[in-house]
Amino acid sequence: MPPNQITKEAVEAVLIPAGNKVTWLGSGGAAVMSFLHSNLGVLSGILIAVLGYLTSLYFQRRRDKREERQLAMEEREHQRRMERMRSRPVPLEGEPL
Repeated sequence: MPPNQITKEAVEAVLIPAGNKVTWLGSGGAAVMSFLHSNLGVLSGILIAVLGYLTSLYFQRRRDKREERQLAMEEREHQRRMERMRSRPVPLEGEPL
C-alpha cells in the first residue's frame, strides 16, 4: 500500500470519530444555550452539529467507496485463481495422474 494511501486512511480514521463527537457537542451546546435563552448560542450549536454531521457523512462515504473497491479487487483475484485452478486440474487423492 503506498504511503500516501496509508496517510489518507489514518486521517480518515481520526476524522470520522471526531465528526461524530463534534455533532454531539454541537447539539448539546444548542440544548444548553436554549435553556440559557441565547439565540446566538443556539444557532451556533445547531451549525456546529450540522457541520459535524456532514463531516461524518463525507468520510463515511469515502470509507464505503474504498471498501467497495477493495472488495471488487478481492473478487477479481478470486475469479483469476479459480480460472487458473480450472485450467490446470489437480488429481484427487487416489486418482492416476
